[in-house]
Amino acid sequence: MMNPAAAAVTGFSVQEALGQRPSLWRSNRHDVAFYEQMWRTILDTGQWVGDIWNRNKEGVAFPVLLSVTAVRDPSSLATRYVGIYTDITERKRSEEELWRRANFDVLTGLPNRMLLHERLDRALARAGREASAVALLFVDLDGFKPINDRFGHHAGDAVLHGVAERMQSKIRESDTAARLGGDEFVILLQAVGSDDDVRQVAQAVLAAVQEPLKWEGQAIGVSCSIGIALFPRHAHDREACWPRPTPRCTAPRRLAKDACPFRPRQQSRA
Repeated sequence: MMNPAAAAVTGFSVQEALGQRPSLWRSNRHDVAFYEQMWRTILDTGQWVGDIWNRNKEGVAFPVLLSVTAVRDPSSLATRYVGIYTDITERKRSEEELWRRANFDVLTGLPNRMLLHERLDRALARAGREASAVALLFVDLDGFKPINDRFGHHAGDAVLHGVAERMQSKIRESDTAARLGGDEFVILLQAVGSDDDVRQVAQAVLAAVQEPLKWEGQAIGVSCSIGIALFPRHAHDREACWPRPTPRCTAPRRLAKDACPFRPRQQSRA
């Protein structure tokens, strides 16, 4: 059974919940192992406390902080279990917002440097286990500063947002396009096949970026240079191939505008 307060939150009446199992509120957000571990803890210790996703009568999932306690008779036999929960929807929403701000670029919505590093480290670990390859495409926009100078920062922001969308449209869901800051982007390609596969992605990104973008009725053109690093060919970890913050590496521009060199960026610096 449940009290009126729980009925108000879940949408189930006290009569509807009477005699029902806890699975009535199961949201399917957790796997079988989660519930097995929860009940194992309850049976072993008599209590479990943690965050869990329940569902209301309309089938909408919502997060709660749940405490389950076993009620025992004089012989220590558990006769019933009492669950007390607090709706933590607002707390989860705040946590999600803080996480997004910490891991995603506000302007473009792309992963930022921190999240890219996290995904790259995981990709390299997986590549090491599976003997596969990973590619990094360092993308620098050419001619971006004059856009800000001529049309203003609102136009520049629109260009960055448009470039981000075009990059994402040219990669798989398993890959990552990230913005490091300014006009610098990085694309992480996981489980790549041949050099030609990587080159095709790079060429597709180049072609997409150089298509003029419309802003307030005007066509704004921008192009880019791409440097490519392959793991494990050029390095076995992130630090070995990642360009240092200063001086800024301009090797792809020196090689050729709209070029796709297959080499680690720091090795091609003057």
